[in-house]
Amino acid sequence: MRHLLVLDGLPAQGESVRDVATRLDVAHSTASRFVSRAERAGVVTRTTAPHDTRQTLVVPSPSGRELARRAEAFRLDRLAAIVDAWDEEDVRVLAEGLRRFAAASAPG
Repeated sequence: MRHLLVLDGLPAQGESVRDVATRLDVAHSTASRFVSRAERAGVVTRTTAPHDTRQTLVVPSPSGRELARRAEAFRLDRLAAIVDAWDEEDVRVLAEGLRRFAAASAPG
């Protein structure tokens, strides 16, 4: 669901469509389409940036924040169910691998 792509990592104070594009590693035009669809679905709104009235920010709506919260809870519950029978060392190794993966894949 593209709405979750836009919401995942979207700060509460919002970010520009250009920032969304950078975060998702897509063209600005693609991010703009994603944001427009998310806005029509009611999970984000566009607002004027307080520091620069020429800039528009994409901000999660209350329903968008709830959708993001539910999606995160689902992913964590799913992961917990998968590793439930694993021994503690295997979970530790997975966690370290995921930490390294996240650090290596972070933009910039």
